[in-house]
Amino acid sequence: MSNNLKEAQVLIAVMETLHASGYRLVNVFDSEEWMGRDATAEATRDEILEWAMASDMGAIRYLDTHGERFTLHLVFGNSPWEVIADISGKDHETIERGNRLIIPITDKAEAALR
Repeated sequence: MSNNLKEAQVLIAVMETLHASGYRLVNVFDSEEWMGRDATAEATRDEILEWAMASDMGAIRYLDTHGERFTLHLVFGNSPWEVIADISGKDHETIERGNRLIIPITDKAEAALR
Protein backbone atom coordinates (compact mmCIF):
# COMPACT_ATOMS: atom_id res chain seq x y z
CA MET A 1 0.00 0.00 0.00
CA SER A 2 1.44 3.36 -1.01
CA ASN A 3 2.23 6.00 1.59
CA ASN A 4 -0.25 8.35 -0.12
CA LEU A 5 -3.05 5.81 0.28
CA LYS A 6 -2.14 5.25 3.95
CA GLU A 7 -2.17 9.01 4.56
CA ALA A 8 -5.60 9.21 2.92
CA GLN A 9 -6.87 6.40 5.17
CA VAL A 10 -5.70 8.28 8.28
CA LEU A 11 -7.39 11.45 7.04
CA ILE A 12 -10.62 9.58 6.28
CA ALA A 13 -10.64 8.16 9.83
CA VAL A 14 -10.00 11.63 11.27
CA MET A 15 -12.66 13.24 9.06
CA GLU A 16 -15.24 10.59 9.98
CA THR A 17 -14.45 10.96 13.70
CA LEU A 18 -14.70 14.75 13.57
CA HIS A 19 -17.97 14.56 11.64
CA ALA A 20 -19.44 12.03 14.09
CA SER A 21 -18.38 14.33 16.94
CA GLY A 22 -20.28 17.30 15.54
CA TYR A 23 -17.49 19.12 13.68
CA ARG A 24 -18.54 20.78 10.41
CA LEU A 25 -16.10 20.86 7.49
CA VAL A 26 -16.09 24.41 6.09
CA ASN A 27 -13.10 24.79 3.76
CA VAL A 28 -10.12 23.02 2.19
CA PHE A 29 -6.72 24.41 1.16
CA ASP A 30 -4.53 22.90 -1.58
CA SER A 31 -1.40 24.95 -0.65
CA GLU A 32 -2.31 27.67 -3.15
CA GLU A 33 -5.97 28.49 -2.68
CA TRP A 34 -9.00 27.67 -0.58
CA MET A 35 -11.74 25.62 -2.26
CA GLY A 36 -14.37 28.05 -0.99
CA ARG A 37 -17.20 27.41 1.44
CA ASP A 38 -19.91 26.85 -1.17
CA ALA A 39 -17.82 24.38 -3.19
CA THR A 40 -16.69 22.66 0.02
CA ALA A 41 -20.28 22.26 1.20
CA GLU A 42 -21.15 20.48 -2.07
CA ALA A 43 -17.95 18.40 -2.35
CA THR A 44 -17.75 14.67 -1.70
CA ARG A 45 -15.25 13.20 0.73
CA ASP A 46 -13.07 12.09 -2.18
CA GLU A 47 -13.14 15.59 -3.71
CA ILE A 48 -12.13 17.07 -0.34
CA LEU A 49 -9.21 14.64 -0.09
CA GLU A 50 -8.16 15.26 -3.68
CA TRP A 51 -8.09 19.02 -3.10
CA ALA A 52 -6.26 18.77 0.24
CA MET A 53 -3.73 16.29 -1.15
CA ALA A 54 -3.08 18.14 -4.44
CA SER A 55 0.48 19.03 -3.38
CA ASP A 56 2.83 18.28 -0.52
CA MET A 57 0.92 20.53 1.91
CA GLY A 58 -2.73 21.35 2.51
CA ALA A 59 -5.30 22.11 5.18
CA ILE A 60 -8.83 21.14 6.15
CA ARG A 61 -10.82 23.66 8.19
CA TYR A 62 -13.73 22.82 10.48
CA LEU A 63 -16.00 24.55 12.91
CA ASP A 64 -16.09 22.61 16.17
CA THR A 65 -19.16 21.96 18.28
CA HIS A 66 -18.77 25.40 19.90
CA GLY A 67 -18.59 27.17 16.52
CA GLU A 68 -14.86 27.78 16.85
CA ARG A 69 -12.53 27.45 13.86
CA PHE A 70 -10.37 24.33 13.97
CA THR A 71 -7.82 23.65 11.20
CA LEU A 72 -5.80 20.55 10.36
CA HIS A 73 -2.51 21.54 8.69
CA LEU A 74 -1.34 18.68 6.50
CA VAL A 75 2.05 17.58 5.16
CA PHE A 76 2.27 14.63 2.80
CA GLY A 77 5.12 12.26 2.03
CA ASN A 78 6.57 11.66 5.49
CA SER A 79 4.48 9.02 7.22
CA PRO A 80 0.78 8.43 7.74
CA TRP A 81 0.82 9.39 11.41
CA GLU A 82 2.62 12.63 10.56
CA VAL A 83 0.12 13.69 7.88
CA ILE A 84 -1.44 16.08 10.40
CA ALA A 85 1.58 18.30 10.94
CA ASP A 86 -0.17 20.87 13.10
CA ILE A 87 -3.55 21.95 14.40
CA SER A 88 -4.72 25.49 14.93
CA GLY A 89 -7.77 26.87 16.61
CA LYS A 90 -9.11 29.90 18.44
CA ASP A 91 -7.57 28.89 21.75
CA HIS A 92 -5.91 26.07 23.65
CA GLU A 93 -9.23 24.52 24.66
CA THR A 94 -10.38 24.31 21.03
CA ILE A 95 -7.14 22.56 20.05
CA GLU A 96 -7.32 20.16 23.01
CA ARG A 97 -10.89 19.13 22.11
CA GLY A 98 -9.69 18.26 18.62
CA ASN A 99 -6.56 16.51 19.84
CA ARG A 100 -8.63 14.19 22.05
CA LEU A 101 -10.38 12.98 18.90
CA ILE A 102 -7.39 12.89 16.54
CA ILE A 103 -4.47 11.56 18.59
CA PRO A 104 -5.92 8.04 19.07
CA ILE A 105 -6.29 7.74 15.27
CA THR A 106 -2.73 8.82 14.48
CA ASP A 107 -1.37 6.67 17.31
CA LYS A 108 -3.20 3.66 15.83
CA ALA A 109 -1.74 4.41 12.38
CA GLU A 110 1.75 4.64 13.83
CA ALA A 111 1.39 1.36 15.76
CA ALA A 112 0.05 -0.47 12.68
CA LEU A 113 3.17 0.40 10.70
CA ARG A 114 5.73 -0.64 13.31
